[in-house]
Amino acid sequence: MTRDDILARLRKVAALAAHGVGGEAANAAAMLDRIAAEHGIDIVDLDSERKSMHTYRTGREQWRRDLFCQILWRLDRDIRCFNANAPASPTARRQRARRKGRASGVSRWTFNAVRAECTGSQFVEAVAKFEVLQRDYARQLKAFYRAFLVSNDLLCDYDPDSPEPTDEQMQVDEDAICLSQGIFQSQLHHQICG
Repeated sequence: MTRDDILARLRKVAALAAHGVGGEAANAAAMLDRIAAEHGIDIVDLDSERKSMHTYRTGREQWRRDLFCQILWRLDRDIRCFNANAPASPTARRQRARRKGRASGVSRWTFNAVRAECTGSQFVEAVAKFEVLQRDYARQLKAFYRAFLVSNDLLCDYDPDSPEPTDEQMQVDEDAICLSQGIFQSQLHHQICG
């Protein structure tokens, strides 16, 4: 039995101890103390592992919200995730208002967050993983775009007059060549000729 299983069992017994009737509550309280002592778990740990709603601003792109939810679900399939409308930052509201010719004090809600019902430790872990994985995903998306160009013979050679490519650009090109081997070439001739 894992620690999570034990904590889940203890939560159920604690609920029975708090809401039980008569001897049921007393028996549940005694069982709670016994199980907690057997496994060396403090009742305070039990309270800190309660699920609550947490909101995290992922950004406006849908892939960011999807990635954050996938990370949470990987931690625990029982976590419930919701796309959420979170208020945009004051700076973002002012910038958007200037672009659209509105007064800067107008409060606009944007679809840029995820609300999740999870424990605090799960939320912190998901945020840490998301910060790393979103940067890596964006980098690999660039490599995929170049791989698509390579696969469809659309990538132009380097201009001889341009400066030498950087190490980062060369790494992206190597990644693109590896990825292009798994991408099917588009059949333009069949699509044009019908």
